[in-house]
Amino acid sequence: MAEFNIPRIRYRWKGYWTTTAAYIEDDIVFHAGSSWACIRPHTAGNFNTDQTYLVDPLDTSVSPAWTKVTDGYQFRGLWASSIVYGLGDIVIAGGNLYLCSTGHTSALYFETNITDWDIFVEGNNWRTTWTPSSVYKAGDVVAYNGIVYRAIREHVAGRNDEGIDIGDGDSTNDSTAETWEIVYDNVKFVGPYTMI
Repeated sequence: MAEFNIPRIRYRWKGYWTTTAAYIEDDIVFHAGSSWACIRPHTAGNFNTDQTYLVDPLDTSVSPAWTKVTDGYQFRGLWASSIVYGLGDIVIAGGNLYLCSTGHTSALYFETNITDWDIFVEGNNWRTTWTPSSVYKAGDVVAYNGIVYRAIREHVAGRNDEGIDIGDGDSTNDSTAETWEIVYDNVKFVGPYTMI
């Protein structure tokens, strides 16, 4: 009489993927908005690294640990540094939603890993009044001297005496590398006229 290994003929739901968990073939996990089936036994380390594991150090062929079963997205909230992001993760950075296109561990600044993200939805993030030495990301919107500006790339703001200058191309203030665009040019009321 033939023997059947019942666990081998059906998938086993394991919930969210976690590090240090021992997985075997046909385990199903949820990671980065998608469901994945384990295709080789392993102890989880880093999901992205587990996908590029070499069985033999002398072998150049990759033996991934997981194959995608269903595709999806996972909203991770505000982008943060030193976080492992995977394919399908969506974050807010500045005024935009970004979709992770390459798994990675985030650097100190979002711009450092910008090639690992695709814009999912463009938007604006109202940050009120421009302040010196603040980190602004693409899509952040501020007011300064009656004008509303939108950051077009991540940068650290200059000093108060420098303010926001558009297009002069110097390296001493926020105009560096064209970091702002004007959204609304207005007049700022500063109070009644007084003689000096």
